[in-house]
Amino acid sequence: MSMDNDSFLELLIPNQKRLFSYIVKLIPNYSDAEDVMQEVVQLLWKKYSDYVPNTDFIAWALSIARYKVFEYYKESKRNQQRLSNETVRILEKESLISNKEFDRHLEAIKTCLDKLKQSDYLLIKLRYELNEKVKSIAARFGCSVQNIYRNLTRVHNLLLSCVNRQYHREES
Repeated sequence: MSMDNDSFLELLIPNQKRLFSYIVKLIPNYSDAEDVMQEVVQLLWKKYSDYVPNTDFIAWALSIARYKVFEYYKESKRNQQRLSNETVRILEKESLISNKEFDRHLEAIKTCLDKLKQSDYLLIKLRYELNEKVKSIAARFGCSVQNIYRNLTRVHNLLLSCVNRQYHREES
């Protein structure tokens, strides 16, 4: 894989869910949203040479997604799926607000993850970042599956409380 491929994937992969979330908010038909997402990724790759390194990748990607969403509605022949450009702009504006909220939430989660004990952080990382099965984690730690579920619940509650405190602190 070339450096362009590597750098493109390093930028795309962590932003893929956010990009798809944006698209699916504007195109509620999941199957159509997936198709548009495929087109967006293809166009991102094709135009990757236009991307300015060390700038906001997600903003650049969202601008391309916006173009593809407008194109989707322009080409759509089905009346019940046609939205006016103004409606799409309103939905887009709402989506950008929720993207800011997403950023705020993500920042709170990162802060709270940093506060976890190392063993709790490892548990969360194994389960959610590396997608390990609970049974595999239990075997790794030499404990029961129930124990892992109890610990996951405990850590989820810690994170939830921490995130809520972060929000209250910001609002004060």
